[in-house]
Amino acid sequence: MKKIKEIKIIISPKFGAGWLTWSSYLSRKQQVIILTDSILISAVEKQDNILFQKRVEELQELFTAEHNRETKCQYGPALCTQKVKKYRVIKVNPPFGILDYDGAESITPFSAEPYCFLPEDFE
Repeated sequence: MKKIKEIKIIISPKFGAGWLTWSSYLSRKQQVIILTDSILISAVEKQDNILFQKRVEELQELFTAEHNRETKCQYGPALCTQKVKKYRVIKVNPPFGILDYDGAESITPFSAEPYCFLPEDFE
């Protein structure tokens, strides 16, 4: 496994809808985008709800268009759109997993969890 330096990701440590785990219908590429998108990360770090919601809407449109091209379905995957204060930016070293307990996400060492990410996911 290739070693990747520490990266910033977004998680939802509080109960409710998880940031990544709510968005389970996204492709692996789309999951990596919502975890590491620099605009989303900046919005969370600054607690800027307007910037956060605007970027979520942009990504939602992009992901829906991609989904529609691939599946010919009218509807696309939905992103979680809680207030920005629910989310946290943390630093992790791949590989890692994201566990979900009733919407509260936490980081775990790489395992067989459905939300596990390898270094090559971030290349």
